[in-house]
Amino acid sequence: MSFSNPQDRYRCFRCGLSDRVEKAEVSQRIESPRPPVFGTPLVYQSPWGCFSGGFVFLSFVAFLFLLVAYIANASSLIGNPQDILPSLLVSLFFSIIAVFVVIHHTQKAKNDRIEVARVNAEQSNRNKVVQKVYDHEKYIYDQLYYCGRDNVVFILEKPETCVPVSEVERLYQTL
Repeated sequence: MSFSNPQDRYRCFRCGLSDRVEKAEVSQRIESPRPPVFGTPLVYQSPWGCFSGGFVFLSFVAFLFLLVAYIANASSLIGNPQDILPSLLVSLFFSIIAVFVVIHHTQKAKNDRIEVARVNAEQSNRNKVVQKVYDHEKYIYDQLYYCGRDNVVFILEKPETCVPVSEVERLYQTL
């Protein structure tokens, strides 16, 4: 078994020996800090689907078509404008519903964009905190040495950091 301790210069604070001391990252006994798992940002989803967009478009087109037909029949002596009036009123009713659909979808889109921005800002802040914790743990881990004789980890020149391998998480939190 080869240990990476050049010139026996790293001595364990517990046993005082250097023959079984190696960098923690070389040792198979100590896990490095787990890389952070970041939450994914929300993506804005428009409320304007095929059905609502198509309904609004067709309602207005039908209303305009029937309005032109009503005006054409009213101006000519051939047709009776009363024949088209019920259809015109029905298309006007659907056009009014279409206006309400437009108002609703516009408000919903605005609220959804605001909510997505808020949630993404919160997620970004959480991700920054998680990254900061990971960076700190990785910084500590990169300084750790492992003594295979005593099964302890420590930071060179800091005897107070000599702890059993099972308490390495506590070491991350206290430093």
